[in-house]
Amino acid sequence: MTPEQLQNRIAEIITDNSSGSTGVLNSVMDLVKDHAQDQGDFRMQLLVDKLNELFVERPNFLVLFHFLNELFLELEEKDIQRTKPEQQATFVNDFVWGYQARWNMNSKTIAETFRKEIDPGRKTFLLHSNSSLIKGIFKELSVQGIRCRVFQTLSSPAEEGKQQAEVLQESGHSVSFITESEVRKFIHEMDFFISGCDGLYRDFFVNKSGSMALALLFRHFGKKTFVATESRKYVDQEKISDKLLSKFRMEPPKNPAEIWDDPPKGIKVKNYYFEEIPLDLADGLFTEKGLVKPDQIVDLQKEFRISALFNFDNHIQT
Repeated sequence: MTPEQLQNRIAEIITDNSSGSTGVLNSVMDLVKDHAQDQGDFRMQLLVDKLNELFVERPNFLVLFHFLNELFLELEEKDIQRTKPEQQATFVNDFVWGYQARWNMNSKTIAETFRKEIDPGRKTFLLHSNSSLIKGIFKELSVQGIRCRVFQTLSSPAEEGKQQAEVLQESGHSVSFITESEVRKFIHEMDFFISGCDGLYRDFFVNKSGSMALALLFRHFGKKTFVATESRKYVDQEKISDKLLSKFRMEPPKNPAEIWDDPPKGIKVKNYYFEEIPLDLADGLFTEKGLVKPDQIVDLQKEFRISALFNFDNHIQT
């Protein structure tokens, strides 16, 4: 893979406005494996530099940070950058396959907890945006013969909810498609709001804009909100500096033309995809470690080290 091809693939991932954080991570892992397959043209430092550039654009995707941090730590500890390119490529390829093997079973594990805790075949769910983990959970429920009733939001402005709705319908679930503003009209038909999660902290989680309004609406009507997430998306802000935390919480602005492509002069169009939702709006978190209460999330992370291969100085200043 030439430097130009690598840059083009990175650009494609950066401009992906419909995938959730795990979907973006899957694209990154495919990129790294493809680059490693071309052992004769494998360039470790170029790959590290380009992955740093990518993370600058997605600093709030903690699942991406987790993967990059584990990869970078392994490169440091094994001093891989001093070996031959062929050995570097083999190591990186093996690392990615091993990482995927460790984490790809989470949808199945969480679906089993889901089944035991809330009897999903008898419930109606509200889903928002497009989450690889949530799609995996509902696919697994379908494999187990459990069919659910789902309300899926459009999820403006990228309208990625359409993709999730198609996957859910193809999996055999009953899907009603609505805009976010219509949820109030149908809320009495819904039992739970299942939110995705792009980042998890002690007192808040990050998800697609509009999630907080939906959680508040469910709280108002005495209905529960659950978060579907993984322990690798958790960062204990007590263990990192305020400067680094601010970088994780930063979201670069998105293309304003998605909202209004030709606004009158003087109107400033603001477009951001994500927001922070207070964790006390969640009644529980479905993780690969079971159903976790908000005050138990500190147990999700025992150790935390950050690789020196990250170039955080390149991040946009907030």
